[in-house]
Amino acid sequence: MNGELDFDRYISDPLTVGGYKADLRLYVVVTSLHPMTVSVYRDGIVRFATSKYVGSPHHDLFGHLTNCSINKRSPFASQEKDVIGGGCKWTLRRLQRWVEESSAHGVERWDRLWAKIRSLVCLTVLPLADVVPGGVGHDSCFELFGFDVMVDCRLSRPHLIEVNCSPALGLDEPADR
Repeated sequence: MNGELDFDRYISDPLTVGGYKADLRLYVVVTSLHPMTVSVYRDGIVRFATSKYVGSPHHDLFGHLTNCSINKRSPFASQEKDVIGGGCKWTLRRLQRWVEESSAHGVERWDRLWAKIRSLVCLTVLPLADVVPGGVGHDSCFELFGFDVMVDCRLSRPHLIEVNCSPALGLDEPADR
């Protein structure tokens, strides 16, 4: 296995908006490892499944997968959907507004979630300082990562799905702009 670890666990209580499963694509820039300098862009993307989420069984991929490359082939991709509207993306700021407006303590819930997400990002990036010898850290160097994060339905726990070293930056929908 060469020191690599692959671990999968299905998150059975994901965040849904209007009944549609969602995950987050966060853009993270590392501009220095010594000292560690990490920025999490607050205008990430929220990606939605295009069919309503129903726990098990997992026979409807469009209800369980939030991958935009898959969902753009869904017959429901451009249709208006409850709460989320057409398409399969929101901006992260739009999700923040939705969370803040959907409950009495929405602002506090979002702030706590965002703090946990930032901690997750920092704890994930921190080991790079030990394995990257001097590459990032010079004035003209940086690294852009795409962090895919799923949040539970209570907005209490972010789960790291994967980190992309070459995140897609295409402008497919208005939320991408």
